[in-house]
Amino acid sequence: MIAFGALAVGYVIYRRWQVRWGATDDEVDAAMPGDDVVPRPLFSATRALTIAAPPERVWPWLVQMGGYTRAGWYSLDRFDNAGRPSARRIIPELQDLAVGDVMPTSPDGPGFVVEALDPGRNLVAVIRRPDAVVSAAFVLTPMRARRTRLVTRVRFEVRPTPLALAWAAAMDAGDFVMFRQMMLGIRERAETAEPARPGVAPVQDLAPDRLLEYDIAGVIRRDPADVYHLLAHKERYALEPGSPIAALNRLDPGETRVGTRWVEVVPLLPGVRLTIRSMADRVVPGAALEERFTSALFTGRLAYELQAVPEGTRLRQRQSLRLRSPLGVFAPLVDRAFRARVIARMAEIRDVLEAESP
Repeated sequence: MIAFGALAVGYVIYRRWQVRWGATDDEVDAAMPGDDVVPRPLFSATRALTIAAPPERVWPWLVQMGGYTRAGWYSLDRFDNAGRPSARRIIPELQDLAVGDVMPTSPDGPGFVVEALDPGRNLVAVIRRPDAVVSAAFVLTPMRARRTRLVTRVRFEVRPTPLALAWAAAMDAGDFVMFRQMMLGIRERAETAEPARPGVAPVQDLAPDRLLEYDIAGVIRRDPADVYHLLAHKERYALEPGSPIAALNRLDPGETRVGTRWVEVVPLLPGVRLTIRSMADRVVPGAALEERFTSALFTGRLAYELQAVPEGTRLRQRQSLRLRSPLGVFAPLVDRAFRARVIARMAEIRDVLEAESP
């Protein structure tokens, strides 16, 4: 009985994560293109993430999606692309997507059919079977500092036949794994593509092989004083939709100094949040800022070095992460996810500053 209860609670938590991964309440409640295709869905999931690239760099990855004869689904290629790796470049001949085109899901050709598209803004694709209809919508919303909010919605309905219900159960079970990986694949590709703006320097990973050790550098076209001010007042960062931070509070008033403390709250799972406490322990205005941080899952250090260069400021970030025992066994998995976000965060800092007026 206890085991059954634990499974039930686990399912409820997973189900909420599955049907609204990364999405805000407003995004879940909002109408989206394609909702009218499946007006009374048996299943509906709204998922979202923020991409550190503008919509014009995200859109080409969307329109070339599709298995087998197209660029792939950026997901689990072994299962949805016959083992052929999804493309890691923009393919010009796949950029002219139009209503009625097919994005294959099987080697013999059938798949999602483009129902509607508004270039650079949204795309709706649909699978219609005699016993089921599935819609998949992708919406791109520009954010400040040349970022993009990608919101997706999957809805399906079936006729109550044994075969259709079995297919719906398989869709329900596998959709989240595949779709989430696809969204992460789109983000990773869009963020690591060459910058679209002239003069924008890509972020460099200076130590890609060091596990849980990060040495990241980039050039920002602003003075060191401007860059330092943003870093030293991180509590003023806008907590936009999809931010990985639920709350960020400064505990000590005034200018940042040795001993200044912050408390950050990060959602991990529905109903589960992680509190991270940090404190500045080296402060050199305009030149350096270091802090240490701690939480129930890990501890670490973060150091910024700022150097004036002809283009503006070279910002170097050194960071170390130490997982608390016995979480060390997950170090490779944590490193892969954390490294991508450290690099993306550096790009966000650069884009936020360069988007502001000097």
